[in-house]
Parts: sequence; structure tokens; C-alpha cells
Amino acid sequence: MYFGPIPNSPYSIADLTFLVNSLIDTTINPCIIHYEGETLIMNKQTDFKTGPLAGKNYDRFEQAMPWYNEIEELLATTLAAKLRGIKDPQVLELGCGTGLTTEKIMKHVPNCHLVAIDSSRRMIIEARKRVRSKNITWMHTDATEYVCKAISNNYDAVVSAFMIHNLTPEQRRMLFKGICNVVRIRGGWFINADKYARNNEAKHLADLADQLLHFDVFNDDPAYRLKWTVHYLLDEKIRFTEKDQIDLLRNVDVLNHVTCRFTFRRRMEALFSARIITE
Repeated sequence: MYFGPIPNSPYSIADLTFLVNSLIDTTINPCIIHYEGETLIMNKQTDFKTGPLAGKNYDRFEQAMPWYNEIEELLATTLAAKLRGIKDPQVLELGCGTGLTTEKIMKHVPNCHLVAIDSSRRMIIEARKRVRSKNITWMHTDATEYVCKAISNNYDAVVSAFMIHNLTPEQRRMLFKGICNVVRIRGGWFINADKYARNNEAKHLADLADQLLHFDVFNDDPAYRLKWTVHYLLDEKIRFTEKDQIDLLRNVDVLNHVTCRFTFRRRMEALFSARIITE
């Protein structure tokens, strides 16, 4: 892995990696880092809910990922293709955030009935401003809790973007068991745009180093840049690989059949789709 300095930044990957590995246990929140006289508080449970990475601040991340809009658009067009021919399809969006994905879903599948969930009230507020449709039901709730407690198989598709990689392996296992619980018995789709580490370690680490360097666009706000840099390094402790994703679905005990594939890749980000049949 590249451990050199980050250009135009006082921080090096080696420094931050050492801090993350030695000082931070991701099961403890908040995580407090003291670095060169600066105190940084990281809390993966609240940073995207009420913290500096929430609400409108989250949308700025697109500047560091030029292909962000491309993968969001591809998620929506893939969904539209899978649901073609279904009258008034029922769709569940997990982690709707500020509504970027929601907006594209309603653009390409305007006849769908969408339930959009997020655990952050601030995110929901921003999403409702961005997307106005009588076909959307907004819910401020935990995604895993919602799918695990659902009592019926109502959804033709479950979609998500850039949320699931933030969960621990055990939380992901519970989530996917719940997803299989809410898709229609005759068959439903799961489509996810997310940070998926390549199975090849060397290629993944090259992707990570490249993404950290893309945070140069935040040099006007060093604290914001540092938040994202450390967030990415924290993600390495709960790395979500391509193999992990396929194994999670194939090993869910309620699942009888699944076909899955990756159809898009830009550095650390990929699009995954799976056809789930539970009867």
C-alpha cells in the first residue's frame, strides 16, 4: 500500500493509517483522534445523520468522485429495465440520503410506488426538498430494523446507494436476511451502488490510494477533507468486498435461489444486481 504523503496536505496516509489502526475501535463511538494539535471526532453512527457529513454537506462529496452521477444514473436505468412490464411496481430504497438516487429512480421509473428510508432526519429533510412526488413515502427509520420487522413480501425491488459498506459484517448479514424477507416470493431484485473492494488486494489498495488523493478538491476545508480521509480508512476495518456481497446473499438461510452480478466498476465503486426468489 502507498504510505507516502498526500500532495498539498499536512497529512500522510501512513500517519492516518497508524492512528486508525492503533487508536480506533470502530465498535466504540465516538472515536476521538488527536493529530498535530487538532481534535477530530469520528462517529460512524452519527456523522451522516447530524454531523458535518450530513445533509447538504454530503452532496459535496460528488466533487471527489467524478463518476458519482454516472453510477447513480446507471442504478436507476438498471432498475427501470428490471421492472419493465410490471404495473405500478413497489420499490424500497434503503438509505435515501439527500435524495440523489431517489430523484433518478423517479425519473426513470415514474410509475413506481417508492418507500424511501433513512436513519437521518436531516437527510430526509433535504431529500424531500429535492424530490416531490405523491408516489414517495418517506420514512425516518433504521433500514435493517425495517426490513427485519416487515410482515409481508411486498417489494418488486430493493435498492441502495453508498450505505451498506458502512455496516459491520454482522449488520450486513441481518440486513440481507431482511431484504430477502421483503421481496416478492415469486422473485424480486436487489440493486446496490456502493464501495466494493476488489477481491484482488493490490488492486483494491491502489484504488484506495487514488481515492484519497482525489480529496484534494477539499483543500479549501482541511477539516472536511480529514473527515472523509479518516472515514475511508475506518471503512478498511469493515471492508466490503465483491466476494462478501455474493456470499452474503447466497448464504442467507431463507434464500432458495439467487443470480447476481457486478455490471459496473470505477475504482472503489461498483454496481451490483441480484435476482432473488424465495419460494
